[in-house]
Amino acid sequence: MKIHSLYEQLTLISLSSFHSKQILKQGEHVKANKILILLTLILTFVFLSIFNIYWNKSNKIHIAVVAPLSGSNAETGNGIVQGVKLYYDEINSNGGINNRKIVIDVYDDKNDENLARKKANEIVHNNKAVAVIGHQYSSASISGGSVYKKHQIPAITPCSTSNKVTKDNEWYFRNVYNDNLQARFLLNYIKSILGFNCVSIIHEDLTYGRYLSKVFEETSKKLDVHINYKKEISTKIGEFEKQLSQIIEELKSKDSLGAIFLAVHAREGAEIIKAIKDANINNLIIGPDTFANPNFIREFDAFSNEQNNPSFYTKGIYVTTPMSFDFANEKAQFFKDQYVDRYQQFPSWHSAFAYDAAMLIAEAIKNQKIIGSRKTLKTDRIKIRNYLNGLNDMSKSIEGTTGFNYFNSIGDSQKPVTIGIYQNNRLIPALTQLQTVKHLYEINKLKKDLNEEKVLLIDGKYMFQTNVVYSGVKFNEISNLNLKELTFDADFNIWFRYEGVHNVHNIRFLNALKDIKLDKPIVKETHGSFQYRMFHVKGRFKADFFKTKALGQHVLSLNFINRNLTRHNLIYVPDVIGMKLEGKHSMLEQMKKAQVFRSASGWYLNKVWFFQDIEVVSSLGRMNYINSSDSIQGYSRLNLGILIKKNQFSLMEIIPKNYVNYIFFVCILLLIFIFTISRFIKDEHSKHLFFIYM
Repeated sequence: MKIHSLYEQLTLISLSSFHSKQILKQGEHVKANKILILLTLILTFVFLSIFNIYWNKSNKIHIAVVAPLSGSNAETGNGIVQGVKLYYDEINSNGGINNRKIVIDVYDDKNDENLARKKANEIVHNNKAVAVIGHQYSSASISGGSVYKKHQIPAITPCSTSNKVTKDNEWYFRNVYNDNLQARFLLNYIKSILGFNCVSIIHEDLTYGRYLSKVFEETSKKLDVHINYKKEISTKIGEFEKQLSQIIEELKSKDSLGAIFLAVHAREGAEIIKAIKDANINNLIIGPDTFANPNFIREFDAFSNEQNNPSFYTKGIYVTTPMSFDFANEKAQFFKDQYVDRYQQFPSWHSAFAYDAAMLIAEAIKNQKIIGSRKTLKTDRIKIRNYLNGLNDMSKSIEGTTGFNYFNSIGDSQKPVTIGIYQNNRLIPALTQLQTVKHLYEINKLKKDLNEEKVLLIDGKYMFQTNVVYSGVKFNEISNLNLKELTFDADFNIWFRYEGVHNVHNIRFLNALKDIKLDKPIVKETHGSFQYRMFHVKGRFKADFFKTKALGQHVLSLNFINRNLTRHNLIYVPDVIGMKLEGKHSMLEQMKKAQVFRSASGWYLNKVWFFQDIEVVSSLGRMNYINSSDSIQGYSRLNLGILIKKNQFSLMEIIPKNYVNYIFFVCILLLIFIFTISRFIKDEHSKHLFFIYM
């Protein structure tokens, strides 16, 4: 007998248990059912295709992202796009916003102001985007911003710090601090904390560098800081190299330079720093936020001095930074982990601020019920702009990876400036930070705190001098896990590295079942003004201090605050370098290798993370807070989380979350299909045949 198809082969094989005569009798029915099944599948496919096209066409909201995706700043630009994409992909995997998917339209402006204007006009011409996220350089934002203002498109820049970006432009917002604040803050820090009374300035010929230099110089006159040297350098290739050689010769001829402030972008800054160091000019170097970027470090990799002596060029450089992941909240730590898992690289602050910009626009879309169609585009844009403009107070702010997001009357973010210092080719928070005193009631005794330099009068504002304390933990053993009571025993060493401040080890473990007080240190070291203390601790602790969202997992944690000093004067920061939280020999791998955690019930270590945030404590009627609308105090809380998971197989762990809805939908269609076809099949043999095929 000649077999013409695989289908017929399977038919004969599957019916081998039936009598051949019965099969032949049902031949005509089989052919009819085959045709019916085929037609049903074709109609289902056509229906789903039409539905999918219609759904995708009518249920998308477009957002434009403009960044340098080619040229010398492509890495930063790609980081901006990746930050936005990371947020919206998560949104889309959960069904989008109001049942609408978010689509990002990416434009490359190469950080060129003329190209930026052209790309802005393309966004207008395409007439799809409800909002814009971008640009990086201030000059590009100013150029593109004039177009957004004219055509009333709301925009958020996650990077541009020039005051001119948002000035007289009610359609432009920024979720990073501006250059006016940055320059004034820097000079105050140089004088009050680093102790310099004279400085030198080298600035670029772009909007960013010129404005920073202008404000820096104006502030120096108010603070009686002398500027011994000032020079503008061209960013044009050829002219830059020629002028740099001349600048180095001029610097070498000066008797007193003080601290050298470089008001330039990262690439130019790296070239200037290399020339300064190679010329054996050893003055302290201060840089702006553009130096707070992973690719800034990589600018030095090709130089022989750096290869022979890592961090030769960057060690000890102070820079401003909009955020430090060592200093950041739990949201930032999870963002960093997600970013590294997806892109296999460490995020810059630009990526984090772009992520938050995406979040702010998403919140506007959700709350204002944005549709995103061409008919509603004009009103959609107005609604988004009005929503962002309404985030004008801390009480209305939206917390993200970079802190609390809200804007002042001109669309500028109200976020603090952090000072970082490069050590071991890594930017870490400097040991002294400055925080603005928002209300005088926050100061216990003004004169006393001023005399003790807990509070400084800077730029006409009172500021807390905040001490940063690096702290780390090394576990010796985790045992006696009780999942009914959610408790565990921990044996570990804890250390503190700090400068100046006392009683940093006077801590309270928030999740300890019994109060633990640190005894005499097992290690005590002093290097000049720097102190190091290590203590040995044993205790029983409460698990799941942080709630987990999944079954079959728990969090074993350590959480502590200082008993007396609030966050105004002390902030605990994870000692990332000391604990080796990153890399091949990470803390997690070390704990696994040392078999720190042993569980007979099949639990295993899955993840370790460390972050600082704020523990809010009631003031309990203290006089200093009695007239305050805020009857709370904030303490710096350091948190170590260890995720443990049950050693068992789970389909939910291997099926991507964004496929769950599709699988469910297909299963429903399949059930409907089977039910419908079975209604048409009358005889028992054909039904049996059909279900075998299925």
